[in-house]
Formats: sequence, structure tokens, C-alpha cells
Amino acid sequence: MSQTNSAPPVLRAEAIGKTLGKQLLTPVLYDVSLQVEKAEFVALTGPSGSGKTTLLYLLGALDRPSQGEIWVNNQRTSQMKDPELTELRQKEIGFVFQFHFLLPEFNALENVIIPQLLAGKPRHLAEKRASDLLERVGLSHRLKHRPVELSGGEQQRVAIARALCNQPPLILADEPTGNLDTENTEQVFSLLHELNRTEDLAIVFVTHNLDLAARSHRTIQLRDGRVTSTGVAPADRPKTSA
Repeated sequence: MSQTNSAPPVLRAEAIGKTLGKQLLTPVLYDVSLQVEKAEFVALTGPSGSGKTTLLYLLGALDRPSQGEIWVNNQRTSQMKDPELTELRQKEIGFVFQFHFLLPEFNALENVIIPQLLAGKPRHLAEKRASDLLERVGLSHRLKHRPVELSGGEQQRVAIARALCNQPPLILADEPTGNLDTENTEQVFSLLHELNRTEDLAIVFVTHNLDLAARSHRTIQLRDGRVTSTGVAPADRPKTSA
């Protein structure tokens, strides 16, 4: 895996802050700056209440910062209206949450098809892509099963396939193994690592698991809403072999 020095980062944030409330103002993030390059695997760590999930939502254009600027794949999100942000999320970002948020009335295949249809892909191509992805995550035998018929680890693998369905360059994962046992945690984390290596995906994942964080390329640490450490700089980290 190699980095092209002239290529812009997949994700960049400059001096972003977030304040909640209208009358009683509560600052949550202060002057956060970071960037993530193509094919980086970055852990976002810190104690509970440090602002990790808030930051991830801002980076993913699910919320707007109170100040500062964010670029996703060289697109400045602060300049975008809500419909443009929706299109950006559909095409440029895949989300994996601690709670998988699969649609319970649809089976695994349909859960991976639907985001593609919303992005305008023809159904036959969406179905082929969904089937291929579910095979990739080891669930080719579970295509017609609904979420209630799947284990927690299987549900999260469907969620990963869904996150990949529109071929985004960036995956944002919020505690993706937080509700899983040790075996399923390892399976899901190993899957994310494989996808990072083989698909050149940039992945940012929030975790309290320091063992998993230590296996990332780089760790960004938050405390009390501020970045306290960004780990090894992208240009200096060792290359990851496939």
C-alpha cells in the first residue's frame, strides 16, 4: 500500500468546535484539527464523555460543527445544503454503528440493496453488489435471513456490507465491536482490517478497546473535547502489507 503525496486527504478537519444548547451553552469539542489519508486505519480513543461520538458525527456530516471546517474527499461540507450533504453521505461515507440499525422487516440482502437504490443504482446491479458483498463478509448462506434470525456478529457484518455498498472511500465506525463477545469482536475487527488493506479504504473507528487501537495505523486521542495525541504521522508510519 502506498500513499500519493500530492493526493488530498480523504478526511480533513480544521479547528472545529461544537457547542450544545441555545440558552445554557455546553461546549463539547474545542479546536479539533486532524486529517486522514487514503487507506489509513485510524483509532479514535478517549474516556467516556470526551467527545468521540460527537466528533465522528461531525466528520460524517450527520451534524454540523459550531465552528471550523471539514472536508470529505476534498469537498467542503460547510458550504453544502442538506440535500447535498445527504448525497455526500450516500456516495463518500460508509457508517458502521455500535447498534447495527438494520431494518428489521427486510432480510440481509435487502438491507444492503436499499442504500444503493436510494443512491439511484438500478436494482439488478444493486442486488448483484449486495450479494457479492455479503459473500465477501462470509454471509452468502444468510442472504434471506432477517436481522432477528442473525447473531450479533452476523448483524454487524451485514452492517459492514451495507456501509460498503456504494463504494465510499471512507468508513466511519462508532464502537463497531462494542456489543460483541471476544470471538465476534476479533472477526469484525479482522474484517475491517482486511477491507482496509485490500480495498484501500480509509477507516476511522471509535473504540474503548486499547488492544484494538494498538493494531491500527495511528491513534487519535481525545480528552475533554480536545485532541491530546495524534500518534504516528501518516507519512512516517510503516507500510501495511496485504
